[in-house]
Amino acid sequence: MRWTTFLLTLALAASAHGFPTTIATFADPTGSAGEPPVFSFDAVNQLLTGGWAGDGLTLQTYIATYSNATFTMTLVVADSSVLPTQVGGGTIRFYASGGQEVFVIDFDSGDLGPLAFGATEFLNLNVVTFSGAIIPVPYTQESFAFSFANQLLVGEDGSFTATAAFTSSALVPEPGMLTLVVIGLVMAGRRHRQDAC
Repeated sequence: MRWTTFLLTLALAASAHGFPTTIATFADPTGSAGEPPVFSFDAVNQLLTGGWAGDGLTLQTYIATYSNATFTMTLVVADSSVLPTQVGGGTIRFYASGGQEVFVIDFDSGDLGPLAFGATEFLNLNVVTFSGAIIPVPYTQESFAFSFANQLLVGEDGSFTATAAFTSSALVPEPGMLTLVVIGLVMAGRRHRQDAC
């Protein structure tokens, strides 16, 4: 019984202590021209849309690099009556050039607003889940950010288009701690079987 309590404590410690790792990132795929846009914000209908279907997006992940990757994002409802603008939940899916899904982000809400030096970001730091082919076990409570560039106003209502760079990070458990947990659980299982005999 003492071993079980010790191992549960060790497992909790291992899950709480990890190191931040960049899961996936890409630079602005459009270059300086800014066309076509990566994101569009419709201020009248309070909608944020995003995605990339062209060439030029190199998705670098902690597993592999994907040239000419693409991504889609579900339509996201926004509320610009508060600053930064609050956006609702959605899903972002990244695909390799052949169309196979490699990385998925599910989020419950986010912020869309200006940061230092007048830059604008669409970011989320709460209730984010990473999954997909590059994630063997889904990571939860992670973070991502799109840094906007080449922002162009569309009309006089505050609507705009923008290109963007992207980064995402996760708190990955330390390999040494995970090894200790696995070894400890194996030892506890053997001891439990011996005590049962």
